[in-house]
Amino acid sequence: GRDIVRIGRHFNSGVMLAALLWLNFLPAIKAQQVTQTFTLQPGWNSIYLEVQPSNNAANAVFSGLPLASVWTRSERLSSVDYIQNASETAFNQAGWLAWFNPSRPEAFLNSLHSVQANRAYLLNSTNATAVTWSVSGRPSLRQAEWVPDAYNLRGLPVGTNSPPTFFNFFRYSPAHFNSTNNQLEKIYRLNASGQWVQVSSNDFTKAGEAYWVYTRGASDYN
Repeated sequence: GRDIVRIGRHFNSGVMLAALLWLNFLPAIKAQQVTQTFTLQPGWNSIYLEVQPSNNAANAVFSGLPLASVWTRSERLSSVDYIQNASETAFNQAGWLAWFNPSRPEAFLNSLHSVQANRAYLLNSTNATAVTWSVSGRPSLRQAEWVPDAYNLRGLPVGTNSPPTFFNFFRYSPAHFNSTNNQLEKIYRLNASGQWVQVSSNDFTKAGEAYWVYTRGASDYN
């Protein structure tokens, strides 16, 4: 009986020790920081943020960057109106949240107050040359929500090394690839001239880049 009690005490001590070690380890997990780096070209840039900044206030996240404005979708409804040309005139309507540089007179109209991970953002850089922008925060990944029968502005969870082609990424999704005619649903990416251009099946995806992706019917493809 004493042996059983002794074993029980050792067992309980082991459990307590393991629990304490785990509790001490949790803050390290929660505090893990990852840096995501973007190259912002002059004019419009379409990015997909995958980290959650510790201070996610828009004024803090975009501080010091040569940006005129930043835009993101505020609702789950998408439209094809923005596929022809990226401009503040096109975005300045219902369904968008905007952040304007504090130096601009429109700054009092700011509706984008916080920056969230797993969201696509359109940034308008005023710099004449490319700018490197690094954002540090907790890595984040969530299940994709696709709006059926509409264009969705979003990035893809792909690696920075050897990313797949659009065909290889979407070929198993009936909502994004039509196996009957062996074609992708339409996908647009922003080019250096600020124009949305349709990608081809063999074009490579890119980490941190956001696209307009047409989704036919319902989908939970990730």
